[in-house]
Amino acid sequence: MVRSGQVPAEGLVAIGIDLAAGSRSTAVCVLHGSAWDVRGSWRVAYLGIGARGTAREGVPRWDNRELTGLVREALLAGPAARVGIDSPWGWPAPFLALMGELAAPGAVGPGGELARAHDEWDARSRWRLRATDLVAAAHPGIRPMSVSTDSLGVVALRCAAILAAAGAAQVPGFRLGAAGIYEVYPAGSLASWGMRPAGSYKRDPTVRAALAQELVEAFALDEVTSEQREALAASDHALDALLAALTVAVGQLPAPEDAPAHALQRARVAGHDVPADVLEAEGWLWLPQ
Repeated sequence: MVRSGQVPAEGLVAIGIDLAAGSRSTAVCVLHGSAWDVRGSWRVAYLGIGARGTAREGVPRWDNRELTGLVREALLAGPAARVGIDSPWGWPAPFLALMGELAAPGAVGPGGELARAHDEWDARSRWRLRATDLVAAAHPGIRPMSVSTDSLGVVALRCAAILAAAGAAQVPGFRLGAAGIYEVYPAGSLASWGMRPAGSYKRDPTVRAALAQELVEAFALDEVTSEQREALAASDHALDALLAALTVAVGQLPAPEDAPAHALQRARVAGHDVPADVLEAEGWLWLPQ
């Protein structure tokens, strides 16, 4: 059964979750390996997509309850497990301040966020994008979506509920990776690795099949079955789940205890001297090093 027991007695486990607004398009990939880099002899232990309707025995729907259990199991495993979730974990701080003003119209004044949004608005504004989104967007080929002004917001709400229920939110700095759970962006990981599919892997199964083979070879994945290869070609959600798992498995991400300081330093180097509490509230999007 995949709902539990995904953390092996020995070795390491990397879990990738391509989170969607509902179970039907949510995909999960579980990798087992021996080191947090490409030398870890990683293999695909599980790959599956959620479904609507009544769950069958041994076949997870990947609803909130099942995802919460999987994340909780990873938390209990400590350093032996890492999770990568493809979803924003927070909202831009200026956007939240603006929403607060709109909820209390009497407090709106000429010097508030609403006035600033009127005078300073542009497509890359801090009301639309978090500090981490702006840092990521500086990399060629990476275009993070806006959690505050796009339909992506409903996925972020689901993610927040799952992380809270699993207990991750009790770890200080959890949105910056301190709990061993990382916000990831599969398309950004591809760009960071210099992989440029010949077409859209989101729409073309032929492109997905070729990209899956490239990933298998590049990261020396062991024991990839024909069924798993078919699943990767058939669904961009499955491929994104694999990319999310690979990002935490071989992406050279900082260890959980070092991740918050690393995120703060990265933001400052990129010219975004954001207060630590603001960055912790907004979250950090981790790209492979």
